[in-house]
Amino acid sequence: MITIRNLLCGVAVGDAIGYPLEFNSNPNADDFAESVSAKVLQASDDTQMSLFLAEAIAKHDTKFKPDLPYMRWYVTQTKPIPHTAAFEGLLAFDCMYEVRAPGKTCMSACGALSNGTKVQNDSKGNGTVMRIAPWALKAVLDTERDYAHYMQYVVNDSFCTHKNMEATESAKALFMIQYFALHKVPLRNAIELAMREVDPISRAFHLLSFVDHEEDFEKGGWVAEEAVYIAVRAVLKAKDYLDAIYNATVIEGDSDTCAAIAGALAVCYGMKPPEELIAKLDILPAIEYVSDIWESHYRAPLKIHNSS
Repeated sequence: MITIRNLLCGVAVGDAIGYPLEFNSNPNADDFAESVSAKVLQASDDTQMSLFLAEAIAKHDTKFKPDLPYMRWYVTQTKPIPHTAAFEGLLAFDCMYEVRAPGKTCMSACGALSNGTKVQNDSKGNGTVMRIAPWALKAVLDTERDYAHYMQYVVNDSFCTHKNMEATESAKALFMIQYFALHKVPLRNAIELAMREVDPISRAFHLLSFVDHEEDFEKGGWVAEEAVYIAVRAVLKAKDYLDAIYNATVIEGDSDTCAAIAGALAVCYGMKPPEELIAKLDILPAIEYVSDIWESHYRAPLKIHNSS
């Protein structure tokens, strides 16, 4: 059964394996193996923001401001660990206060919002795509409204921190791929369906059109459309979860974000992270908390499936 716990663990394990490799200019199989074998798997901002979004959906359904999850996340990146009952939910978990190379655009946007000023940037950074997997699961669980209803939430989510069109188009594309994946649509078909919703002049559209090509067109992943391309391609070529994460991390770029995205998508296709790796996550208590409040609100987990 695909649950929010499955999805978040998929994000977190990929993120945590990729995090030590993020600033390694040329990681290899030995680096990957060393990261997998670490005593503790340390997740970063990709998982943190995904958790805060999932918490907001579980608590408020869709009735919250787009920036709410990320303003709560911003507290954990700028304030000391509190010891007061006023900090509830995820803000009460010490593990959420780890500062591990948070995205500059997300931080600057949240800083502006916290000061009551307008967010002004032209960033297409990958912060918009690292965090949106909970929206796909929420959309699939809604039996009354289709993906078009939730597309606007994804757009608003993206635009609250990133003002570049490519960041939004990439978020839309990934949301659609995840949505169709959860509906048991084979990945190549899911990509084709998602591209119908993406601006054809965008680079996101262009890269997705080459995702099944033999040659790698991008190996960086620092911007949204590249991260989606690398992650989708990683899953397309994978035989299991760790294979997908390997494909997404042994790159010349943003290993943790590409692996976090690939991890979520791999879970959508029935590729589960090994339980022994989940048990090593430093952020697991927060995942369990969010899973509990989500499942108390949405009691319709999806049947997991195998597809390619």
